[in-house]
Amino acid sequence: MKEELDKTLDMKIGTLDQYKKNWEKQEKLFQKEKEELENRFKDVDAQNSLLHDQIQALNTQLTILQNQTSDIQNQSSGDASFNRSFTEDTVNSPEQLLKIIKYLRQEKDIAVSKADIMEAEHSRLKSQFEMLTKQLEEAKATVELERQQSEVSVVSTAKHAEVLRKLETLNAITDSNRTLRLER
Repeated sequence: MKEELDKTLDMKIGTLDQYKKNWEKQEKLFQKEKEELENRFKDVDAQNSLLHDQIQALNTQLTILQNQTSDIQNQSSGDASFNRSFTEDTVNSPEQLLKIIKYLRQEKDIAVSKADIMEAEHSRLKSQFEMLTKQLEEAKATVELERQQSEVSVVSTAKHAEVLRKLETLNAITDSNRTLRLER
């Protein structure tokens, strides 16, 4: 009985150790991915800020250029085709920047979503680990209780055997006393 309990305890401890190792591996993996996502998020955020600054600078330049072109158009109408193509290029550039910003915002949203998913998975694995640890502690307590009960029954059996031996000795002494009395 005791050997079976010890074997069960050893099995449970081995299983828990395996779960613990797996959980630690997954936790390291999730922490690494979380750090990568956070770094990527910071990079995207920095790029986003840089692009906002560039858009503001381009808008300022565009306003200045439009003011200059209107002044130049008032002065000479011969250079109108050159001014028109130059402003079309600057208009395309802010549109391209807006597309880049849109893309970076999508990447940021994806990175934030992945980070949230990783955090939820980490929480799930942590609660699972805590549950398995609790089950192991309960199994250890049960095994200890069984061990104590088996020790009590072994002690009780030993005392019972000793009482029987004393009873047999007493019976033998009583018989020998009778035979001695009869012989007198």
